[in-house]
Formats: sequence, structure tokens, C-alpha cells
Amino acid sequence: MLFLTSCFDIIEEVYLNKDGSGKYITTIDASGLFSNPFMKSALEEAAKEEGGEEVDMERDSMIYYKDMPGFADLSTAEQDKVKDLNMRITMSESKGEFIITNKIPFKSLAELQEISSILDKIQSEDSGDGFMGSNPFGASTPRFQTGKRELIRLPDAPSDDEELDDETMDMARMFLSEAKMTTIYHLPGKVKKCDIPNAVVDGKMVTIENALLDMMDEKVTSAGSIKYKRR
Repeated sequence: MLFLTSCFDIIEEVYLNKDGSGKYITTIDASGLFSNPFMKSALEEAAKEEGGEEVDMERDSMIYYKDMPGFADLSTAEQDKVKDLNMRITMSESKGEFIITNKIPFKSLAELQEISSILDKIQSEDSGDGFMGSNPFGASTPRFQTGKRELIRLPDAPSDDEELDDETMDMARMFLSEAKMTTIYHLPGKVKKCDIPNAVVDGKMVTIENALLDMMDEKVTSAGSIKYKRR
């Protein structure tokens, strides 16, 4: 059992400006895969499939969504929304580092959800780089609303993904047994009140950390509201 466990952490950051614009950043830190012989072998196989027989475990590259097969099937308006977006993959076996970063600027939270649905369309045509997938939002898109100096995160919508069989689910649970999900909100004013479970408030910032399995099993929710001051 211990042989299959791996360090796998996800950091989700939401930067919100006064006018409703902002940035959505996801960082997947899978560096622990290099210390696991089983998963290291899987990484090498994925790299070999992409680049032929030569395996390059030292890379720092940018992958643009416009270069993925599914991009051509989007409407012109949809293409304009995501043509400049990319994911950065930093992988170094010598440093024991494997990090995937996505940065998505948005004019409004409604636009952020629109971008997510577009990336879902791309992902349906292409599995992304290696086994990580191409949509930074993962299986469920974060849903937000805003009130007067208030950011509200709604419960995740039910996923349309097919349920995994018992054997695959057991493997996933072993792999994610130590994984953490951290969400950090950067608000335009000092936080007055936050009712999201496990939240730690520090000035204009709110940090929530949970075990990824607890979130998958719905033992803890990421939904709730954050109220903040004018500045």
C-alpha cells in the first residue's frame, strides 16, 4: 500500500479586484512522483509516448491550448477567449520537481466559468499533455457569485464523468491518500467574515486546506461566502 502512495498537492488561487476582474491560478505539484518507482516509470512511459524512444525528464515548456486538436472545433468567439492561454510544465528529475501551472485572467467571474466550459470542449477532443489532462479546473468547475463586497462560492455541480470501477477507484484512493487541496483567496479589501469550513483569515487573504479525498467524498465543502471591507 505504502509503495503506491504519492505526494500530490493542488493549489488553487483566486485573485479578485474591486471591478470584478482577476486571475485564477492552479498549481499542481506532483514532485513526489519522482520518489515513487512505480509512478516514475509511468512518467517515463508518458514522456516516451510524446517524444519517441528518447525520454526527456528535464523540461520547462509552455503548452498553448490553441495548439491542441480540439481548438479547431471551437467557434471564433470561443477561440478568442482561450487562444492566449497556456499551461507551464516544469519537470526535473535531477531536482525532484514536477509542477504544472495554469494562469487564467478574467474580466468577470462569469467569464471565468465560460472559459472553463470552453476548455472542457478542448479536453473532450484531447487528453492534454501526458496523463494530467488539459483543463486546469479539473472534473468540476468552481462556481462563484458576487454580492456587495462579498464573494460566494457555490457547491460544485455534479460531474458528468463516468464513475470509475472499484479497482480503479481503489488505486486512485491509494495514490491520493496524502494529497492536499489548498485554496487561497486574495480579496480587494480586508476580510470581515468567512463561513467556509477550515478557513484561515489573514488580512485580505483567506486560505483553506483540505485532504483531497475528503473533498472527493464530500466530507468537507469548499462552498461558502467571504465578506470583505472596502479596503
